[in-house]
This record gives sequence, structure tokens and C-alpha cells, in this order.
Amino acid sequence: MADPSVPVTDGHAPFVYENETFDTYFKVFGQLDGRTRDPLVVLHGGPGLTHDYMLPLSDLATVGIPVILCGQRHPWC
Repeated sequence: MADPSVPVTDGHAPFVYENETFDTYFKVFGQLDGRTRDPLVVLHGGPGLTHDYMLPLSDLATVGIPVILCGQRHPWC
């Protein structure tokens, strides 16, 4: 799980819903620049759950498949 040789990037991405701006958290395992394979975008269950149980999917980055874990920020939260 989460091979230390794989680069990890995280941050927040803004989005607009009904003229209000929110943001959602993301974490990227592997490289998106110069990749040769499509990334896997992972949405965990929720609301209220974290992405922790999806971390084993980050192992795909060791074989060149970037993995993007996205938080689920709902406008009503």
C-alpha cells in the first residue's frame, strides 16, 4: 500500500455549484505528466466516509497507472 517510491501530490480543486464556489480534496499517486496509461479516478462512498479504504488501489501507480483519489464535497454539507 502506497509504495514510497511513487510520487504523491495532494491539494484542493475548486468547483462552482449554484453560483457558490466550493472545493474538494484530491490525492494523486504517480505522475500525470508524461504518462502512457489513463489514470484511475476513485470516488469513495459517502458522504461522511474517507478515502482510506481505497488506498490499496494506489499500488497501481507502481505499474504506471496514476491513481486519483477525490474527496466528495457535497454542496449541502
